[in-house]
Amino acid sequence: MSGSDLLVDTNIIILTLGGSKRLAEYVEGKRLFISVISEIEAFGYPGLTAKGRKQVEAYVGRCTVLGLTDKVKDETIAIRARYRSKVPDAIIAATAWTFGLTLLTADKGFVKLAEIIEVDLFSQ
Repeated sequence: MSGSDLLVDTNIIILTLGGSKRLAEYVEGKRLFISVISEIEAFGYPGLTAKGRKQVEAYVGRCTVLGLTDKVKDETIAIRARYRSKVPDAIIAATAWTFGLTLLTADKGFVKLAEIIEVDLFSQ
């Protein structure tokens, strides 16, 4: 994977769909990937309207969705045990690690994982 390949955290999807032009410009021209967990979280976002669902579908449609492989599962267990991460965050981090992707997130909680994965912390 190259530096233009990003694993997008759920909050990046939400911020982009919320109208962050800076974020939309930042990801333009990059190959985007999401964990199946982010797909679940985005579609399960509380209060998601029919219009919002279509926006999520369009965003997810431009991404490659990465599932739970045995390697991702094993790394999730290791990350959760070592860093006491929440299961969804551990899965997202393990997906980034397994596929060699930079994690693009607005969640400062991922900074503690920067010793094992490349974290691109987006601040508004």
